[in-house]
Amino acid sequence: MVNPKVPESDSEVAARVTVEIRLRAVTEVNDGAPVGEVAERYGVTRQTVTAWRKRYEAGGLDALADLSRRPHSSPGRISPDLEALICEMRRHHRRWGARRIAYELTLEIGEQAPSRSTTHRVLVRNGL
Repeated sequence: MVNPKVPESDSEVAARVTVEIRLRAVTEVNDGAPVGEVAERYGVTRQTVTAWRKRYEAGGLDALADLSRRPHSSPGRISPDLEALICEMRRHHRRWGARRIAYELTLEIGEQAPSRSTTHRVLVRNGL
């Protein structure tokens, strides 16, 4: 239930409208309308309408909301221990940049050391 005193943000309105449109399309198909015609009317492909229908059948109304595009894992991301080591090196040697830290890590841990660009991203991500 929407609280009338708290206005919806633009993104909340867009999400609600998106779900309502998808539900209308699924309802039309379930009532016997051809998938191709429904898809054309809503400006999407037949495969999209079919996907919406399957999602609705599997999970109900909540399944029609947009899915997260965030990856389930980040296999290329460096370990938290290595990130902490980079930050610690920077704190101890304020004048060292990403190039010097990457070089020192190569001397210290060899082939497993991150690249200069990865080291730079770690420093930026941690505000260093």
